[in-house]
Amino acid sequence: MADAERNVILVDLDKPRRIDLNLNALIELSETFGVEIEALGKALVPDKKPDLKALRTFLWIGLKQEDAELTEDQVGRIVGLLDLAPLSRDLVKFFNALAGKEPELAAVLEAVTGKTKRAGAR
Repeated sequence: MADAERNVILVDLDKPRRIDLNLNALIELSETFGVEIEALGKALVPDKKPDLKALRTFLWIGLKQEDAELTEDQVGRIVGLLDLAPLSRDLVKFFNALAGKEPELAAVLEAVTGKTKRAGAR
C-alpha cells in the first residue's frame, strides 16, 4: 500500500515492511545509480528490461531507512519471484499518487514506471 503523504510504501515480505523514500533515500539512490532522480527509471529498467540487481539495490535503500541493519543480500533473500508483481504495482501506485499531488513529479513517475501521464490528467 502506498502512502504518498509519508513517502512510504508498505509491503508484506518476510514481515510487514516500509520502503521509505525520504530525502536521504533519494540522495542515496541518485548517488548510487549516478543519475538524477528523474533518470532513475532508466537505471532500473534499461532497454525496457528490468535490472533485478538495480531493483534489489533500490528496495534495499528504501527498506534500510527503517531497518539500518538490513543488508542488500538480505533484501535479495526476502524478496521472491512472487513478490515482484505486487512490489511493482505498489511502486507504480506510489509514484502515481505523488504525480497526482505534485504535477512536477510526473517526470519521476515516467522515469520509474516508464509510463507517461495521460495528457490533461491531473
